[in-house]
Amino acid sequence: MKHRLFKQNDLKSEDWDEQYYKYCEFNGLDMYGLDIGSDFVSCEFINVEWYWGLFNISNFMQCKFTNCVFRGTSFSGCRFVECEFLDCNFVKDNLGSGCSFSDSIDYGSKVINCTGYGVRKG
Repeated sequence: MKHRLFKQNDLKSEDWDEQYYKYCEFNGLDMYGLDIGSDFVSCEFINVEWYWGLFNISNFMQCKFTNCVFRGTSFSGCRFVECEFLDCNFVKDNLGSGCSFSDSIDYGSKVINCTGYGVRKG
């Protein structure tokens, strides 16, 4: 998928597993409990809220996240390569569980004015 703007109405029809997104914009989305195992290259995530998202072996390369909130989201085996996080929050869900970053790694990303980002640096 290239050069696509995703809005809230696009969520139900999209298959989020084993897809490839390049130069896409995800703007103003409220995502709940999706299982995502896809690759994202040079994508922008703006004002996105993920609640109980499950990212399994997803790859994010040169993506930009601006003003996003991740609540109780799991990032398992993900790779973040030269991404930028600006004003993002990784917070607990309503049951008190925080975001998890097991086996995820970050290569050269910028994290600016964010809380709770716990991906280990590679």
